[in-house]
Amino acid sequence: MSIGCIVFDPLVILSPEMLVCHPTARIDSFCKLECAGGITVGKLVHVASYCHLGIGGGAVYLEDGSACASGVRLISGSNVPGRGRGCSAVDPDAVFKRSFVRICKNAIIFAGATILPGVTVGENAVVAAGAEGRDLDDLLPEHHVREPEAAPDQAAVAEQVAHLFASLYH
Repeated sequence: MSIGCIVFDPLVILSPEMLVCHPTARIDSFCKLECAGGITVGKLVHVASYCHLGIGGGAVYLEDGSACASGVRLISGSNVPGRGRGCSAVDPDAVFKRSFVRICKNAIIFAGATILPGVTVGENAVVAAGAEGRDLDDLLPEHHVREPEAAPDQAAVAEQVAHLFASLYH
């Protein structure tokens, strides 16, 4: 696939005409880019495998030197729930609110983090693995490091999974 930057297939791009990608940027395999609102990928940007960018159809800006580690989700819009109308993307009565996500110069979003609509991650910022963008309050100051909430108790998670499987198969 030729989109103007370094790409490793397979890759899913919706509305590829709305993608602007610097030739030195790299997008790894198994990523999905929803470009309806436009996605701009700057110089020396790296998007690692399994990222999903532009969820919800708003604009996404990845400035020079920024990076998204594996499994990052950049959500740039959402459907709006309301009485008497569906929220499905295929419902003709669905209402959508589109916004943006901006990842500033040299910022990094670590594995599994989710950035929500309207959030700007500041220059040189570091967003910890598993963090959620709603906690970022629109702008991360320069050099800010966001720590994730405490990791879940692995024994408790294993017990919940075992209970779930037992309920499904008994």
